[in-house]
Amino acid sequence: MGRLRSSSGLPGRSSTRACSARSRMRCRRWTRSRHRSSPGSWAARAASGGSGRAHNLPGVAGAFGGWRGDFKGFFLGLRANNNKAWFDAHRRQYDEEVKAPLVALLADLETEFGPPRRVSRPNRDIRFSADKSPYKLNIYADCVRGGYVSLDAEGLVAAGGRYMVDDAQLKRLRDAIAADRSGKELVGIVAALRKKGYEVEGQELKRVPPPYPQDHPRADLLRHKRLFYWRRWPVEPWIATARARERVAQVWRDGKDLEAWMARHLDRD
Repeated sequence: MGRLRSSSGLPGRSSTRACSARSRMRCRRWTRSRHRSSPGSWAARAASGGSGRAHNLPGVAGAFGGWRGDFKGFFLGLRANNNKAWFDAHRRQYDEEVKAPLVALLADLETEFGPPRRVSRPNRDIRFSADKSPYKLNIYADCVRGGYVSLDAEGLVAAGGRYMVDDAQLKRLRDAIAADRSGKELVGIVAALRKKGYEVEGQELKRVPPPYPQDHPRADLLRHKRLFYWRRWPVEPWIATARARERVAQVWRDGKDLEAWMARHLDRD
């Protein structure tokens, strides 16, 4: 998912607690996997909650036409009434006006960006959180060769890069930043993304971590614990049209150089 400042989480993502060791391992498996499902096959599973049972949701096979329903009203209502009774009463609205368009969007983009690593569930993991609100105030997904997309009451977010890296990947990231050739290449990639208007960030530390010198020419990048870029759009009429698909796709296309750099330097044993 760009800005190079400290952040508690990816825009559009709920960040209630630090990622557990189990979830980090799961994320790593998603990063390495290359699914071979046919277009639309995962979409039917996503629509049925992963059971493989086909629910008759609009646009499940693709043909994304935008979020035409009142998704903003749904999320605002959930924000004011974050409880099971309210969600159950509005479950059909969630399925048809929030989730089904996202599933259709990802199905349409599967040929270019691959199938999704995940589509978020509405329930929050509240086991270790002081906030016991049971439901997320957004919906999000990411793709194997694309990036991240999220929808909430404030609008749409598209992003790319690496939001979650394990300790071994973080060391490889910093070593590649410190190395002259790969580090300069990354500086150019980040500059190009910023020139296109993206925010680029990655949870910046106050000091350059050892063993790298504090005056390293790429000290700003070395202070990062992850690296992603993103763009947010407010709620506007085009979100209810197929134009939303092209905007998300363009964000992911713009990040291909960053993804290729990350794959070369982070994704190896």
